[in-house]
Amino acid sequence: MHSWRVLLLPYLDQRQLYEQYDFSKPWDSPGNLQLAARRPRTYLLHGVDDDGGIATNYLAVVGEGTPWPAGRMMTHEMMEETAGRTIRVVENVGSGILWTEPRDLDFSTMPMTLKDYPADGISSWLQPPAVAMVDGSTVTLSMELTEDEVRNMLLIDSDQELPGGAQEIEDGRDRPIKE
Repeated sequence: MHSWRVLLLPYLDQRQLYEQYDFSKPWDSPGNLQLAARRPRTYLLHGVDDDGGIATNYLAVVGEGTPWPAGRMMTHEMMEETAGRTIRVVENVGSGILWTEPRDLDFSTMPMTLKDYPADGISSWLQPPAVAMVDGSTVTLSMELTEDEVRNMLLIDSDQELPGGAQEIEDGRDRPIKE
């Protein structure tokens, strides 16, 4: 199994890195781990200095009812009706997940709160934290969102509209770094 972040490389002007990755070997084979040191800037929060690490700041939330159900693939058509109110990718700091690692957040165990910047949940050095929606829009999340509001935003079949504490923005880079 390989990370969706590796599979996106050709679409991020990283075709050469993609072609060097050996899909016939595990993601953590010596050769593939060596490539992890060449983390694309895309997988690091904007405005944060590149520390030379290999962790990512962008994770999916995997689980039943989410756009990333374990062991199955979802098409855009399957999520079209709720695409503007369903989260596809979240910001995260502190998880230590390598950008090449086929691991993300687990819907069934992750905290649904945005307070205290959980390493195993939605968290960011930028204020407020932002997420990418299924329709491609970027939405910031108020720290005041309830756990139920966050949970509903992660589920495809939720009939909840975007809560008031979620604001669509033009450019996710236009946010201050947390003090």
